[in-house]
Amino acid sequence: MTNAMRPRAPRVPGHPILGCLPAFRRDALGYYRGCHARFGDVFEVRFVNQPVVTIAHPDGIQRVLQANHRNYQRAPFINALFIRLTGMNLFTLDGPSWLTERRLLQPAFHRARIQAFGATMVAAAERLLEDWRAAARAAGGTANVDMQAEMRKVTMAVVGRSLFSVDFSGDASELGAAMLATTDFFEFRSRRFLAAPAWVPTRRNRDLSRAQGVFRARMQALIDGRRSSGDARDDFLGLLLGLRDAETGEAMTDTQLRDELGIMFGAGHETTANTLTWAWHLLTTHPAVLERTREELCRVVGERSPMIDDLPALPYLRAVVDETLRLFPPAWAMSRQAIGDDDVMGFRVPANVTLTLLPYLAHHDPRFWDAPEAFRPERFLDGAGPSHPFAYAPFGGGPRKCIGEQFALTEAQLILATLLPRVDATPVGTKAVEADTGFTLQVADGLAMGVRVPER
Repeated sequence: MTNAMRPRAPRVPGHPILGCLPAFRRDALGYYRGCHARFGDVFEVRFVNQPVVTIAHPDGIQRVLQANHRNYQRAPFINALFIRLTGMNLFTLDGPSWLTERRLLQPAFHRARIQAFGATMVAAAERLLEDWRAAARAAGGTANVDMQAEMRKVTMAVVGRSLFSVDFSGDASELGAAMLATTDFFEFRSRRFLAAPAWVPTRRNRDLSRAQGVFRARMQALIDGRRSSGDARDDFLGLLLGLRDAETGEAMTDTQLRDELGIMFGAGHETTANTLTWAWHLLTTHPAVLERTREELCRVVGERSPMIDDLPALPYLRAVVDETLRLFPPAWAMSRQAIGDDDVMGFRVPANVTLTLLPYLAHHDPRFWDAPEAFRPERFLDGAGPSHPFAYAPFGGGPRKCIGEQFALTEAQLILATLLPRVDATPVGTKAVEADTGFTLQVADGLAMGVRVPER
């Protein structure tokens, strides 16, 4: 059967004008779950007048991201929004320019480089531990914290030291507020096809403009400081400053440098912070898993600080991280656009149609996971895992798989290995913890916890 003869994906009914937009705004994950249960693995929704083919099965996700990836590019609407937020960089580039950039930047994330960052990751976690100890002492034993904000603080410190050789602690509040303004704008704009253009001084446009000014100023200061010092450090910033165009021999412009630094700063701390926040939520609500993790850490690490060389001997800790990413993948959805006609799981995908890929639904599919809603790290032990390679895709897949995957996994494990044996954390309040499907899949409204750090 030719592609032209294949059926289109079943269309989900919606509002006569807005399509699925009202339901999507109320509860995106719930909406997609309902559509998946009713219409199957491939279905079409409509955002106002824009049809979007939605794919929830690992076969379809693999087709788009890997098997026929050359037929797909980043979806224009979402990519234009990311370009407005972050500029032209490895995340927003497409085609040959993306491939060139990827090859240039890949050495910055080589395994040997990540090995060298282990001590930095542990040191950042130990500084946070001391902050918690002081706060708990001042509070009479237990300090109340927003664990989401605390995890952003520690991952920001790691990114600063590892990629830029600077201490971001003095800028943490300003940069953190700028990051939140950016993610808030993305969440707002991605759910509205009609919104005020950038030049209209709405509150969100003003907030975004201020946030971008903060980022540009800080990234430019890093660039200027490194150039003026003449210090040729072997970090991400040093790599960028040393890059030269293969044909012209020209260096990257300041705009290009700022855009690449900005996306690595944002992606490098936000996604890992979310994973760590979800891990604290899951561990503190599953005491048997927490106890088993601590027992492994006690057996392998003991009283000393963890090291990156300990990680191969901590399979249960890695399984905790993997299972957290399965339940709450930061990149819960991905967008693409078909360049030419394609056949995805027996359905015709016409050229120029936008697609949404939903790793989140594949991660929660009972066909690939036993008791998919349960938190069971052991499902990743002893070489186990999904029966399909794309039933677990927290970092995407194919050629555009996240360049920072190993950095993020190493960081999450070392931070947890440092904090878990030395901190007693308990949830505060009775409010249900819910997911917010914005820039990434994060905890809605923060995660209130009480932390107690016994004196050594």
